[in-house]
Amino acid sequence: MQIFEFESPTLDNKGEIITRTRRQAEQFTEELGSEVSLDMLIIPSGIFQMGSTRHLGHADEEPQHLVTIKSFMMSKYLITQGQWKAIMGKLPPCRFKGDNLQRNARLVEALSRIASDRGVTPSQLAVAWVLAKGPGIVPLIGARTRTQLVESLAALQIALTPSEVERIEAALPPADVAGARYDEHQMRVLDSEREGASK
Repeated sequence: MQIFEFESPTLDNKGEIITRTRRQAEQFTEELGSEVSLDMLIIPSGIFQMGSTRHLGHADEEPQHLVTIKSFMMSKYLITQGQWKAIMGKLPPCRFKGDNLQRNARLVEALSRIASDRGVTPSQLAVAWVLAKGPGIVPLIGARTRTQLVESLAALQIALTPSEVERIEAALPPADVAGARYDEHQMRVLDSEREGASK
């Protein structure tokens, strides 16, 4: 086991960092064969508060309650296709494989052109688009390095105009996206991916 340190920020209701706390976690590397490895984190057991207070969320999120979890392990980073294949033996159907790769690469190119015109990166533009959809929507930023995180957080300073939002949505219509986001099993259990899911 290895110990690594990380910083845990506390945000105010405007999303501004008000404190930073240094913490430690345990990690280890699992060798998967063929020079592929997987960095794993150990999440300690504990108690956390779950749910929404009355009238501040959806009815199915009430009441607020304490949940006890046992210690578990998870990947430190997003799973790569190489890691998935080493574990599962084959790749799942996804948006960036086979024929889907070429079709979706054209959409990425379109987004990259708009981002270039705006003087930002495609990932920054994507986060800014999510932010522009309304105050009730929070972008979940995935980053493998601190540099990527800093780049993505810079999107918080980008204010898109309604015409820019329209241009992005016209260049990337949902109907043009090829392939499922997740494999068949995951699609069955994810509420967020079902038709008519609440926005």
